Amino acid sequence: MDLYVESLIAPLRTAAGLDFFLFFTEIARAMPLTILLATTALFFWVHGLRSYAYALLLSVAGSELVSYLLKLLVARARPGYALLDESTFSFPSGHAVVGFSFFALFFFLVARKAESEMAANALRLAGIVFASLVALSRLYLGVHYATDVIAGSAIGIVACVLALRYVAG
Repeated sequence: MDLYVESLIAPLRTAAGLDFFLFFTEIARAMPLTILLATTALFFWVHGLRSYAYALLLSVAGSELVSYLLKLLVARARPGYALLDESTFSFPSGHAVVGFSFFALFFFLVARKAESEMAANALRLAGIVFASLVALSRLYLGVHYATDVIAGSAIGIVACVLALRYVAG
């Protein structure tokens, strides 16, 4: 399955596509993510949305811990066709994890405060699309196998759902 997905993606790579997907990869790297997480959690805290701050922090920390432990346990090498140099193991995709455990969750939390159901649905959709683009960027850039991204997305989705259940009480 992994090589089949790569055979579908490889012919689609272009310079413009690389620039597009590099944005989604770079925003989910450790430093930008840490800044976004801290800023967002602080914003929620200051505005009295402490459960939102806790949800984001716990979602990212918990899912990243699971991802880190799985990387050590599985110790899967990166694909040989990667367009970027990465120093960690491949399985699961940490970017896919945070795509859903942070970015999707952020949009879903903001949607809870939307003034209309249409606005809330648009925010939820934006979160799913943004998280999916982070995950897909890893396939497009060839730094992960499809199964790495599927597993990372699943971990992030579980963290997102658990965090939303926490906020709902």
